[in-house]
Amino acid sequence: DDDWLVVNNMIQLLEPIFIATEILLTSTYPMISDVRLTIIGLLWHLDSFIQTYDANLDEYMIADSINYKLKEYWEHINDSTTIGALLDPRSKTKTFKDIDQCDKAVILLHNQVELNKNNADT
Repeated sequence: DDDWLVVNNMIQLLEPIFIATEILLTSTYPMISDVRLTIIGLLWHLDSFIQTYDANLDEYMIADSINYKLKEYWEHINDSTTIGALLDPRSKTKTFKDIDQCDKAVILLHNQVELNKNNADT
C-alpha cells in the first residue's frame, strides 16, 4: 500500500513536467512567452508540491532537486528573455511572477532604448 502511495506521489510530481515537455516539443514554433509561462508554471507546481510533501523525505528531496535545477535554468532564461517577453504582444506582462518583476522589466527595456538612442546619436 505504501508503494502505491509513493508511485501516486511521483505521478503527481512528474506529470506536469511531462505535459510541459509535450507542449513545448509538439509546438512548431514555441514563442518565448510560452517557454516562460511553462517554466513559471512548473516552478509554482514544484513549490506547491514541496510544501505539501515536506514530511515525505524521498518525494521532498526529488522535488527539491528538480526545483533547484529548474531555478538555475530560469535565472539564465529570465535574464536573456525579459525584454523579448515584454514586447511579445501575446503575453506582454503575463510572463512575470509579480508587479516588481514587471516593473524591473520595463525599466530594463527603457534603459536599453536609451542606450541604443545614445549610441545612434554618436
